[in-house]
Amino acid sequence: MRVVKGIILIFFISISVFAEENSIKRDPFFPIISKSGQILIYQEKEGVPLKLKGIIYSPPKSCAIISDEIVKEGDQILGYKVISIEEKRVILKKDKEDIILKMEEE
Repeated sequence: MRVVKGIILIFFISISVFAEENSIKRDPFFPIISKSGQILIYQEKEGVPLKLKGIIYSPPKSCAIISDEIVKEGDQILGYKVISIEEKRVILKKDKEDIILKMEEE
């Protein structure tokens, strides 16, 4: 019985350490593991600001860093499709809404 309690304690400690290291705030009521035993992937909710952090402009294989994710044209991020990556901006589209993310001037 002590061994089981020890394993459960280690499991919860490791989950709390992982949660602290992860920069995404997770809903504590959203299950981590499905009933079938698969690990569920947490997706950010709508309304989380998209932030353009960098662009590697090298057509036709340009890529951008948006909210800590590396994306290229055609990729999806938070439901938005990356339409175009230009020298100083990235164009995203979701349904009929276009968003233009621009690099911040230093």
